[in-house]
Amino acid sequence: MHKKTIMLILALLLFSFSLPMLAQEGKIVKKLEVKGNRRVSSAFILSRVRTKVGDPLSREILKKDIKRIYSLKYFSDVSVDVSDFRNGVKVTFLVVEKPYISRIKITGNQALNEDEIKKAMALSEGDIFVDTALKKDVERIAALYEKKGFYKVKITPSYQESEGKVEIVININEGPRIKVKEIKISGNKHIPTPQILKVMKTKKASFFWRGIFGKEVLEEDIGRIINLYKSQGFINVKIERKEISYDPTGRFLTLSIKIKEGDRYRVKAIEFSGNKLFSSEKLLSVLSMKAGSPYNPLILEWEAQKIETLYANSGYITTRAWAVPDINNQTKQVNIRYEIEEGPKIYVRLIEIKGNTRTKDKVIRREITIKPGEPFQGDKVRRSKEKIFNLGYFKEVKVTTRPTSIPNYQDLIFEVKEKKTGMLTFGVGYSSIEQAIGYVELKQNNFDITNPPSFIGGGQKIKLSATIGSVREDYSLSFTEPYFRDRPISLGFDLFNTLRQWDKYDERRKGIAIRAGKKLSEDLSFYSRYRYQTVNISNLASDVGEEIKKEEGTNDTSSIMAGLTLDTRDNVFDPSRGIITSGSLEIAGGPLGGNRDFYKLRGSYLRYFPWKERFVWSTHVEGGYVNNYGSSEEVPIFERFFLGGLGSVRGYPYRGIGPEDKEGNPIGGKVYLLFNLEYKYPLVEKVMKGVLFFDAGDVWAKPGEIDLGNLKESVGAGIRLQTPIGPVSVDYGIPLGKKGGRVHFSFGYAF
Repeated sequence: MHKKTIMLILALLLFSFSLPMLAQEGKIVKKLEVKGNRRVSSAFILSRVRTKVGDPLSREILKKDIKRIYSLKYFSDVSVDVSDFRNGVKVTFLVVEKPYISRIKITGNQALNEDEIKKAMALSEGDIFVDTALKKDVERIAALYEKKGFYKVKITPSYQESEGKVEIVININEGPRIKVKEIKISGNKHIPTPQILKVMKTKKASFFWRGIFGKEVLEEDIGRIINLYKSQGFINVKIERKEISYDPTGRFLTLSIKIKEGDRYRVKAIEFSGNKLFSSEKLLSVLSMKAGSPYNPLILEWEAQKIETLYANSGYITTRAWAVPDINNQTKQVNIRYEIEEGPKIYVRLIEIKGNTRTKDKVIRREITIKPGEPFQGDKVRRSKEKIFNLGYFKEVKVTTRPTSIPNYQDLIFEVKEKKTGMLTFGVGYSSIEQAIGYVELKQNNFDITNPPSFIGGGQKIKLSATIGSVREDYSLSFTEPYFRDRPISLGFDLFNTLRQWDKYDERRKGIAIRAGKKLSEDLSFYSRYRYQTVNISNLASDVGEEIKKEEGTNDTSSIMAGLTLDTRDNVFDPSRGIITSGSLEIAGGPLGGNRDFYKLRGSYLRYFPWKERFVWSTHVEGGYVNNYGSSEEVPIFERFFLGGLGSVRGYPYRGIGPEDKEGNPIGGKVYLLFNLEYKYPLVEKVMKGVLFFDAGDVWAKPGEIDLGNLKESVGAGIRLQTPIGPVSVDYGIPLGKKGGRVHFSFGYAF
């Protein structure tokens, strides 16, 4: 309806009740009512009016109340009735609701389903129909299609009213999905086009990229290009022109971006003011931008934070630093002065734990490397936060400080959000090694044997599991107390009964292992284990060689093992930096009993380091040596080394690398070396990661046969996916120098 018509109707309505109102003016309002409303509540309508019970009746206020109710856009007619009531008046607002939406029908949609479209709309079935809201919903639907690459979408809404109901029909002509055919970059003299295209999210359509074009993404890309130039000293860079042209089919577009680089600015000198605790040379050493470097304004704040971190690691957590650049547009040089406001050394008064309703305080406190009374040290606080998170009991760990009444003392607060730590898992799975698997597992990683009936909160670990597959059976029970009597001494045991059905024989192991360890420092641990097991080799195939035949029957092994582990990983579940390295010596037989005498040396080194924030490189080197002694003439096959397959040299079959008997059956070796290089990158944040890898390794019958120049090598790619039922790993490895490749995968259970 035309605006002037609406105003005329309002004026006539107001005039129509103004004459009777003269007699009621000033009387006390005793009651307010609303009539005619079916869907809009009376309370909602009355909350919008200024006329209140107990107030004198005002004609002017009532006029404005009618306008306010009309402004809700839910009514086609609003009037007021005023009548005598209990020595005052009763005011009744008479409303006629607009029709309600009985149905919303979507037609012509193919790329998006009806639920997606309706979810983007504000109107829904059952709502009162407002035509202006429908117009806005059309805009929302168009924006939704544009995000999917449909820039020529045409949306035609219509509605039909009958008996207080409205049926809306939204017809959609999607048009073609427009893809990027080409991206042209011009004006770039100092930064090559491939480098610019790399920072853009907009990609041209290819085998690897869908090439969907988005206006919002393009604006973000313009910002990324500008930041790329600024990071290399071109602080006055501008985008002179961005143009979009379509091909005759209307399905492809060419994006043209013209850049005006401007001049490159460089850092002339860096100086500091206010620093007394650290020399200028020391402060300069922590900065990445030096004299002569391209001036990068984007990292000034980050550079100042590095200075603050240097101070914080020595206890000066209130020290503040900020950069003051002096830009000379004549010489294209920049002098940077870091102004430092040194604070006093701050000490820890109290350490408080918040948010732990199930986990005992002591379980958290023993992971905290900083102690009350010590100076605040940023690196210790950071490491404490990492160690608490690495317990696996919390989905979030926050660290804050709180001022105290004691000068130069603050409280340190660790606030945690707990998560479920117990799990009953059962189901089926499959792996390229064990094939079909059925399993059940009861696990509690925050167990407390002294806290019935919940048995939660003590930081102990207990696991009971059974796995049955086509070539494997596992039954096990394990328990670990990481802090025996609240000291950094761990105790635990494992009971196990396993069966492996290899190609040519069956191998069953039964036994017990008793574990003990001690933390020697925050990251260094000593560990030891005594193991007694019986190993039975049976069901030998007719074509096995003498090496395997000699193992038939039951063997008893009694061994003790000791080693050291250094672990500085920032996150044990998804590491991005740090190392984990270990070395161990195991001795079996001799005075320990059993009928097999051997000793085994093993060592490994695994390092993670981030690259460009979201990407992670990892290098892994592992090796081992085993030999017999005493009355044993040979190392048993079940204690030798094998390589090949998932977690080893991918692309080769499981146990496919190493010495074989004359019949071609794997019999393992005494020496092995394994090297892995991996590059991980996120595909879907916190859900899926991609992996590129290079593997190399070999197994030799004895040390004299080691040939490092002839290692078995492979390259490949894979994915890592987190699912509710467990992790999924899929790798495709290609052995170098051999034909074909091999897929290694497991899912449904963390084997």
